[in-house]
Amino acid sequence: MTQSGGGTGADLSITKTADQIPVVGLADFTYTIVVVNRGPEDATGVSVNDELPANTDLVAALSGQRICPQNGGTVTCDIGDMSSGAQVAITVTVTPLGFGQYTHTATVTTASQDPNLSNNDDEATVDVQDPGGEAVDLSVQKVASTRHRVVRRDRELHRDPHQHRHGLGHRRDAVRPAAGRGQLRVR
Repeated sequence: MTQSGGGTGADLSITKTADQIPVVGLADFTYTIVVVNRGPEDATGVSVNDELPANTDLVAALSGQRICPQNGGTVTCDIGDMSSGAQVAITVTVTPLGFGQYTHTATVTTASQDPNLSNNDDEATVDVQDPGGEAVDLSVQKVASTRHRVVRRDRELHRDPHQHRHGLGHRRDAVRPAAGRGQLRVR
């Protein structure tokens, strides 16, 4: 990669955008990187290095149908040759491991002469926000009734909870008709 002042060579440029700003929760987010050969000549040996933000895991990095490998926190996409006027898109999807801002920087290089190196890197920042304020503290309280209902032989019976401990179901003489209600009362 060399710089020339004569206006010849292949002027590569790179732009990087985040597809979703802000990201709410620890959901995956994607950056799109676009490399353009502004000419006037073809570029050879074009490569993009993309520094992943700290505290992220790579999900996928693709250039067209090609997978771009990661090594030591840097994704490298070897594009190869680009004709003058050509453009290549790369998508990089990561999972944030915490909340905060994630800045992601990508750089394009070429084996050809590049007359303008000032447009060979770009960055995008994503704000990953906590989805919801305070935690909710829920509790359940069980309230016992002093009056129990038992269904037996299609009749509703009432029983005293204290007699349950003494084998209520085994004493037939403990079941008596309830006064005025057509029900049986257990005693």
